[in-house]
Amino acid sequence: MDPPDHGRIEIRKILTTTELNDYLNFPHVGQAFVIQREFTDKKTGKYSCEIAYGITSRPPEQADPKRVLATNRGHWNIENCCPYIIDWNYHEDRSRIRTGHGPKNITRLRRFAIGIIKSKRVRSVSQKMRQLSFNVRLVFDYLRMTENSCAGALRNNYNKFTVVRPPKKIDNFGKERYASMMFAFRGDAAITYRYVICLLIFLSYVLVFFHRLCPAVIALDIQSSFGISGTLLGVLGSAYFYSYAIMQLPTGLMADSWGPRKTVSVFLLLAGVGSIVMGIAPSLAVAVTGRILVGIGVSTVFVCNFKLLSEWFTPRQFIIMGSAFMSMGGIGALFSSAPLAWVSNAIGWRMTFLFVGIITLLMAALVYVFVRNRPSEMGLSPITPNREETQKGIGLLSGMKMVVTSGRFWPPAIWAFCVIGISFSIGGLWGGPYLMQIYGHSKTSAGGVLSTFALALIFGSPISGWFANRIGRKSVLIGASVMLMMVSGIMGLYVDSMTLPALYVLFFFLFFSGGAIGPVIATVAKELFPITISGTAVGAINLFPFAGAALFQVLIGAVLTARSLGQAQYTAVGFRYMFLICLAGGIVSLVAAFMMKETLQYREGS
Repeated sequence: MDPPDHGRIEIRKILTTTELNDYLNFPHVGQAFVIQREFTDKKTGKYSCEIAYGITSRPPEQADPKRVLATNRGHWNIENCCPYIIDWNYHEDRSRIRTGHGPKNITRLRRFAIGIIKSKRVRSVSQKMRQLSFNVRLVFDYLRMTENSCAGALRNNYNKFTVVRPPKKIDNFGKERYASMMFAFRGDAAITYRYVICLLIFLSYVLVFFHRLCPAVIALDIQSSFGISGTLLGVLGSAYFYSYAIMQLPTGLMADSWGPRKTVSVFLLLAGVGSIVMGIAPSLAVAVTGRILVGIGVSTVFVCNFKLLSEWFTPRQFIIMGSAFMSMGGIGALFSSAPLAWVSNAIGWRMTFLFVGIITLLMAALVYVFVRNRPSEMGLSPITPNREETQKGIGLLSGMKMVVTSGRFWPPAIWAFCVIGISFSIGGLWGGPYLMQIYGHSKTSAGGVLSTFALALIFGSPISGWFANRIGRKSVLIGASVMLMMVSGIMGLYVDSMTLPALYVLFFFLFFSGGAIGPVIATVAKELFPITISGTAVGAINLFPFAGAALFQVLIGAVLTARSLGQAQYTAVGFRYMFLICLAGGIVSLVAAFMMKETLQYREGS
C-alpha cells in the first residue's frame, strides 16, 4: 500500500560534500549535506520550498547520499514515536515540574501510559486518550487493576455484576483516592445495559409524540364518525394537552419516590388503555375520556427519562443522550404524519388506535421488566460518587411560590404559551383539515406536509441551541417570534393560493419557531433561578406550551365553526382567521421576548 501523500507532491534533493570538513569546528565530521524539499499542494497548486543543512560523522564510503537522505527521514520516526506524542498530548515542553527527580519521574509515567495505549494496537494515541478520559473503566481494564476488568473477570470467573470493594486496611488519604477511582469506574454491564434502558425509554417517547400529533391526520375521519362540530373536535384534541400539563409537577414527585421504572410502566398502561378506549368509543364523551387517559399516561416519560439519564450517564454524556432523546420525539412526529395516514386508510382510524394501544401496553411491560432506576439496583457501582448535598433542598410548594411570584418567570411562560402552543395546535390538529379541505390533499399528502414538524424537531433543535449559545437565548426567542409572525402573515394572506413546495417550506418554519425552540425556553427557565429550584422552574414553564395548545385548539375550532356558516366543510375565510390568531399570538410572544432577561449574560456575569 502506498504511503499517504497528505494532499501534496513532494520532491527531495540532497547534495553531499567533504570539502567543508576542514572548515567545520565539529569533532568527527565525516561529510556535510544540504537537503532541498519542494512541495506542491494538489488542490491549490501552491508551491513552497525548504532547505535544511546538516553534518554526519559517517564518511561517503559508509553513507552515500541516498542513505543520508533515508537516515534523515528516519529521524522523524523516532520523533513521532514518543517525543512528539508526549509533547502534543501531555504538553511536556510547557511542564513546570523542574525540581528534584520530578521531571524524570513524570516523563517515565507518561512514557509508560503511551506504551500501555500502544500495546492495544490503536491507530491514534490522542484519540484513545480522549476515549479513556470519557470512560475511566477502560483505564482499569487496561491495567488489570480490578476484578471488574476483562482479565480479572475471566481469571476469577466473576460475572459482570461484580462489585469492587475497597481493601479493609487503608489510610484516610488512600480511602479518598480509592473511592474516587472506584466511583469513576463502571463495569461492563453498566456500560452496556444503560443503552438498553435508553432504547426502551426513547421508544416510549416516540409513542408520546405519536399520541400527541396523530389527531391532525385523522381529524376529519373522527369528526365524520361522531358527527361533531369543529369546536367539539377541538375539545377532543385538547383533552390530551390539559391532562398532560396537569401531570407535569406530580410526575417529578413520583419519579423521586416511586422511581422512573414504576412511574413510566404504570402510566404507559393507562395510555395503552386510553388508546384502546378511543378505538372502541361509541360516543364523543367516551373518546374524550380515552384521550384524557392517553395524556395522563404518556405525561411521565419526559421527566422520568431525564431522571434516568442523570443516574446512568455522566454530565457530558447526559447532554448528548438528552439531544438524542429529543430527536426520537421527532421520529414519533414523523410516524404520526404520512405513515399514519397510510395505515388509517388501510385499516381505519379505530383499528389504528387499537393497534397503537396494544403497542403501548407492550412497551409498558418491557419498561417494567428491563428498566432499572440506577446502577445500584443491579449491584453495580454508581456512575458518579455519592456526594452530600451542599445546599438545602426546597419543598415543592416553596419552590413553586418562588417561581410564580417572580417577575422574571412570566415573560418566558407567556412566550411558551403562545409560540409553542400555536405550533402544537396546528401540527397536532388543525393543520390536517386545512390542507385537506382548502387544497384538497389526501390524508397521505397532508401527512407529508405535516411531517415537517418532525424535521423541524430533529434538525431545528441543535441549530437553535447552537445559536442560543452564541448570540444569546433572548435573541433566538425574538427571532422565533418574528418567524411565527412572518409565516402566519404570509399564510393568512395567501390562505388558498399557495403551491405545495411553498406549503412545505412555510409549515417547516411554523413548526421550527415553536417545536424546535423548546429546549431553549427550558434552558431559560433553568438559568433564571437558583439550581436548587431549577427543576421546579422547568416543570412550571412546561405547563404553558400544553395549556396554550389546549386553548388554541378550542379557540380555532370555535372560529372555524362560526365562519363555516353551517356548512359541513370549513371555509378559507375561517382558516384566514386561524392564521390571524397565530399572528396575534406571535405579536404577544414578541412583546414577552423583549421583556425577558438575557440569561446567557446573566449566568456569565454572576
